[in-house]
Amino acid sequence: INDRKNDFNLINNLLEKDLIPIRVTHNNVRKANIIFEKDTYNALYLIGFDAIMPGTLLRDFGDMARYAFNSTKENEKNLDAVYFRIDLFKEGLKAYLNEVKDIITPTEVKHLVDATKLMALEYWMRNLIEFLSDGKNFNPYCETDSWDICKNQFRLVQNIENNYDKLQEIVKEVAYDIMSLTI
Repeated sequence: INDRKNDFNLINNLLEKDLIPIRVTHNNVRKANIIFEKDTYNALYLIGFDAIMPGTLLRDFGDMARYAFNSTKENEKNLDAVYFRIDLFKEGLKAYLNEVKDIITPTEVKHLVDATKLMALEYWMRNLIEFLSDGKNFNPYCETDSWDICKNQFRLVQNIENNYDKLQEIVKEVAYDIMSLTI
């Protein structure tokens, strides 16, 4: 984790330098907060607005991506089953950029992959702290869930890092196709 300590400062540094704006963000985009159409499973509505607060598109997208494009559930014990779904990332990115194309900045687009990795790192740390504090702060499920989530998220980070160039190429391609944006 020491090799990644500078990654934790990315979004704050971008904010401090006024390279990305503060926005009103949802902060909890997950399947449980999406209403789907019964027959087609098309997403209809986003709910769960209790987490709305000032934030960044990077944290919002990154948290959604680390959750939605994980190959398995967050507390999967079999780490061989854990990887970042590049195919879903590409499709999800297309949908996301189509929705935010009029407001997202080129700097935000450039850092979407970094934000996904960062949010997995933050969730890793959150669950490591939970595990070390005997599950008294965050995870109500069971004793081992925090440790399993911790290992799962770190595997996800490693997979994102191993595919970083490919993921960045996808962002460049999709951003150009949807927004005629070259990053």
